[in-house]
Amino acid sequence: MGMGQRRIVMLVLAAMLLGGLVWAPVAAAADTPAYVLGTVYGTGYQYNNLPLSGADVELWQFSGVSPSWTFTDTGWGAITFTDGGFALNLMMQNADVSAPLYYTGANCFLVTKATNYAFSTDLATYIPNAFTVESPNIQWRSVTLTVLPTKFKGVVRRGNRNLKGVKVAVAGKSVKTNSKGQWSISGMLLKPGAKYTVTYTKSGSRKVTKSYTSLPNATRDVGVVKMVRR
Repeated sequence: MGMGQRRIVMLVLAAMLLGGLVWAPVAAAADTPAYVLGTVYGTGYQYNNLPLSGADVELWQFSGVSPSWTFTDTGWGAITFTDGGFALNLMMQNADVSAPLYYTGANCFLVTKATNYAFSTDLATYIPNAFTVESPNIQWRSVTLTVLPTKFKGVVRRGNRNLKGVKVAVAGKSVKTNSKGQWSISGMLLKPGAKYTVTYTKSGSRKVTKSYTSLPNATRDVGVVKMVRR
């Protein structure tokens, strides 16, 4: 076990004792523990595999045949720490106390709802990573979510006239305004809630620089920007 995993174990055990970060169904008398530990990461343009804190991690199960899947929330869940780590302390019911302690939790998978971030959550994408929970056992199940795209749009004017041919650039992408001074850039996988610099350039006009906050899975209308002659 590496240093990172040891840190998560220490943190999650402390959290379990405090009782504030883990929730679960009421355990029966014959229940025995199993653990699912891991880290939630975010990925996307300028947001590559960084840990996500405050994400809601839930243990689900699925059954059926594609595309008619049936998904069931088991009721087990946790909130990720500042380093993205999480722990599910699963009290697994032992149906036959005379048999080895084993929980037939086949087809389990993790659903992560990053409430403070705009990341994709698609139940079907987790199916290939299904696993069976055994007791007693510790499993490491990290999850990587892809940030949803941000779209910027706006209008450029010089005086009271719409300005055509202005180059608008942000996060490595650029477009030119149309005859109505309108522009839009879509499909940008930006860090959620972060500020990005947008530049406006056109021959004969002074360069304009603005800063806007990204809104993943939404359109950020930056409104009208005014340019002046050199």
